[in-house]
Amino acid sequence: MTYEILMRADGVRAIKCLRCNAVSHNPNDVKELYCGNCHGFHEPRQYVGGVDEGERQVLLLALAELALSRPGWDTMLREIAEKFGGVPLFESFKRTSADRVKAERAPL
Repeated sequence: MTYEILMRADGVRAIKCLRCNAVSHNPNDVKELYCGNCHGFHEPRQYVGGVDEGERQVLLLALAELALSRPGWDTMLREIAEKFGGVPLFESFKRTSADRVKAERAPL
């Protein structure tokens, strides 16, 4: 693994190159897994069942929203996120989605 996808509190994603430690918030760099400092592309990671990075992030977002709506499941869902190498992203998604999920679950 030569990169890490990061998430700021405001939901903006970034890519960190683990070869040179450069961080880019450029959406194209994140999408293309590109390091402008090294001038090279990272290889996409493949996860269980051939899940690519974009699919992994969607799964982590879904797990985070489920953890918010079903608090008793948080530990189990965090363990699943760990299998995808995504506990920090899982936690970040929980922080950024908390207000929206809470509003959706509020009584009418």
